[in-house]
Amino acid sequence: EARDLCFAINRYDKLRLVALINNETIIALFEFSLSIVDNEYKRFAEKYGIILNEVTDMRFGPCISDHYQNRHFGCWLFEKVKPMCKLMGKERLILWGGVFTHNKRAIRFYEKVGFRIFQDSYMNDGQYECLDGIYYLLQ
Repeated sequence: EARDLCFAINRYDKLRLVALINNETIIALFEFSLSIVDNEYKRFAEKYGIILNEVTDMRFGPCISDHYQNRHFGCWLFEKVKPMCKLMGKERLILWGGVFTHNKRAIRFYEKVGFRIFQDSYMNDGQYECLDGIYYLLQ
C-alpha cells in the first residue's frame, strides 16, 4: 500500500506550488493535476453537460494554512497562478475532488475568486457529500 501511495504522489502529471515565508514556513500549497480521472469526465458530462479535456483542463486543489486563511492570501496567490495556467495552454480549472458541502469557508473562497460552484451535490468515494466547481481562465 505504501508503494502505491508513493507512486500516486510521484507521478509526472502533478504540479505543486508551495508558498513559504522566510524560506522556511509553508503557508500554502496549490496543487494541480494535468490528468482528469474517468469519474470526473463522466460526472461533468452527465450532470452539467461539460466535456472535459486534458489538453485544456486541469484539476486544482489549494490548501492554505489555517493561520493564513481569511487574510486574502489565497485570493492573491490564485491571481499569481492564473497566468501560469494560461501559459500551459489551460482554459479551465476544476476543483480536484470537488469541495465538501459543509466546508463553507472553502466554498466562499472559490466563489470569491470566480469559480462556478454547482449546487447539485454528489457522494465521493469516501461517501462525503461534495460539490463540483469550474473556473474559466479565458474570461
